[in-house]
Amino acid sequence: MITILLVAPEPDRLAGLAATDSSRELLFAPNAEEAVEKLARNRRIDAVLVMPFEGAAVAVAAIREELTPPPPLFAPASAGLVAIGVQTLSDGEPAQLLEAVAASLQGGSTER
Repeated sequence: MITILLVAPEPDRLAGLAATDSSRELLFAPNAEEAVEKLARNRRIDAVLVMPFEGAAVAVAAIREELTPPPPLFAPASAGLVAIGVQTLSDGEPAQLLEAVAASLQGGSTER
């Protein structure tokens, strides 16, 4: 079972993704504060996928500051977070991004 924290401002809109793969557990956080809280309470999170939104860089900075070392951090290229050490994925739909994260964790490529 792979557990991924999805940081996105509208997690309710993405909740349907949780049922797409039984080998993957998704947790959701709408902002930096909740992302750090969920990571602190749940050490079994394997990776964090940060979707593009105004507070994305703040979320990454908070995660890096509060957790040493943080789980692997991923974001689509359109999020513009490569400069702060986030593994960049090709842009795509959330389901495609989750597949790329899962593949990376299982030793595959992050490219689609």
